[in-house]
Amino acid sequence: MGLTLLAILPLPWVLDALFRWVWSRAARRPTRETEGVPLHSVVALVPSRSEGEHVRPTLESLIRAQGSLQLRIFLVLDGPDPAAEEVARELGVAVLVKEQPGPAKGAALRFAAEQLRETIQAADAVLVLDVGSRVTPEFFSHLRWPPGVAAMQAPLRGEGSGPGEAAGLSERLAQDVWDRGKQNLGWAVKLRGTGTLFRPQVFLALTPHLTTQVEDTEASLLLSAQGLRTILAPEAAVVTDEKPGSTAEASRQRARWLMGQLALLWYHSKRFFPFFARRPLEALSWLGILLSRPLSLTVPLRVLIGTVLAMAAFSQQRLGLVVWGCCVAFSGLVEIGWLAISHPRALRSAAQLAWSWVRAVSLLPTALHRWHRGRGGPP
Repeated sequence: MGLTLLAILPLPWVLDALFRWVWSRAARRPTRETEGVPLHSVVALVPSRSEGEHVRPTLESLIRAQGSLQLRIFLVLDGPDPAAEEVARELGVAVLVKEQPGPAKGAALRFAAEQLRETIQAADAVLVLDVGSRVTPEFFSHLRWPPGVAAMQAPLRGEGSGPGEAAGLSERLAQDVWDRGKQNLGWAVKLRGTGTLFRPQVFLALTPHLTTQVEDTEASLLLSAQGLRTILAPEAAVVTDEKPGSTAEASRQRARWLMGQLALLWYHSKRFFPFFARRPLEALSWLGILLSRPLSLTVPLRVLIGTVLAMAAFSQQRLGLVVWGCCVAFSGLVEIGWLAISHPRALRSAAQLAWSWVRAVSLLPTALHRWHRGRGGPP
């Protein structure tokens, strides 16, 4: 019985690895550029909690990128923050203050949607940009709304050292390879919580359902389950994103993500039934994602569990489990080997990132009601 349970545990991890291999193959196909309608008016929401002066670079980047666009920027404060409010007023940016802070970023976005409903309805798009992210000066000029698209995710380019370097590399791989492959297959790409653009009506309909601390993954799942199309924005529409520079900061952030993923499975489990009926493979891939992240933990665990399973099964002469254990371990070794060959300098930061996930497990009890700043989620 114990070996059987050990054999079942890595099944969703291997399934997820298989899907990622399929997406990487699909990413090699040429991506067709879809013609769309240029944006003329955008509402930009910058949610913030106790960030103070740190909001300045994000707001300034939006102002520089405005050009001839009708851009309305709102700093959405989750709780009073006089320093951030002073920066916004100095820059001529409107401020919304949600007096009762918490519990998470989704609540701040819901508050903004309620307060700005008419303004949002009159715009072509809603942009959500986290504090710590910056758009390029030509960002808006590269954007087009293709027909039938509910949301677009801008390419994120991470900035950070230590675990932040590995987080940026992981996110870039996820977007440039796996999300590109999904898009080429006609699947919805993952929204990243910052640099995300929504159709106004989609945003207004979506925000009341954002109840967890991983609102970006939650939004991606909800839109995918409804059969709505989400795509990558053009490669030139880049958002630079700040990543955590210390293991302690990364651990606190990842504890929130782990708690959020558990809540996501709990709150939205019923949505998988119609999702499976409509798009079974895509729904199955979502289950694999939610049960397999973070890869920084589950990839090394695949090697460890697969090796233990193969050795224990060999001692009991259970050939099938020996083969399965070897497959599990080999799948993890392939991914670690790829990182070592393709990005040898990232090995140290990847180890730091993995350790931050280990520490995050011990922080889960304190993460339930913490604000999720959203600076670079797991792929």
